[in-house]
This record gives sequence, structure tokens and C-alpha cells, in this order.
Amino acid sequence: MRYSLTAILGLLLTVACHTTGQKLVARSSTVITAEEINSTGATSAHEAIQLLRPHLLQRQHGQRTNVSISQGRQTAIVYLDGVRYGELESLTEISAFSIAEIRYISSSEATMRFGADHAGGAFLIQSK
Repeated sequence: MRYSLTAILGLLLTVACHTTGQKLVARSSTVITAEEINSTGATSAHEAIQLLRPHLLQRQHGQRTNVSISQGRQTAIVYLDGVRYGELESLTEISAFSIAEIRYISSSEATMRFGADHAGGAFLIQSK
């Protein structure tokens, strides 16, 4: 009896998942795609990040503290198409409509890739 109940439940789950026709796509915590940006109506890279991954605008320093544009301490560096573009506040200047992908990398990864002065990590923005 227990085997048949398990088999029936498994069959129901398989049929239910198959008939919905929807694929479950895992969302990265550090990457934002153009499709996601378009779904928000954001007009700038900063707004897109704020709406979709607000944790990327925060960093760990003992306890979680906000690293906002106005604070300007140990903030992430922005790269546009592989070229250093500016500080965190420059995200407001980048049109959301022109973005193919936004990727955040940690301070250690950014330092290894680009050198010193990346205590807040880096935002790598790829344009369309």
C-alpha cells in the first residue's frame, strides 16, 4: 500500500510539473539580466539594482550597513564593457535600456582582477 501511494504521488507530481509548461530558472544573487531589468521599468542601472537585488548595494562590515551613494566610503567601482566607468554614484548615469547584464563581484575578486582600491567590490555592466 505504501509503495503504491508513493508511486501515485510521484506520478501526480510528474504530470503536474509537465503540464504547466513552465521552467523554473534559478535566479543568481549577483547577476541581473536584461529580461529582469525590462520587467521592472527601471530607467537606470542603480534603480534596477535597487529594485531587483538591493543587497548588492549593501556590504558586510561587522554588521550589515548600507553603502549608499551618499555615504561614499568603500563603495563598489563600476565597469562598463570592461572599462572603469566610475564610482557607485555613476550607476545613476547608465540607462537601464542599454544594459544586457549587471554582475557584482566581491572585493577580493575585484582586487585580483583589477588591482587595489576595490574594497566595496565591483559592478560589471555589459551593454547591449
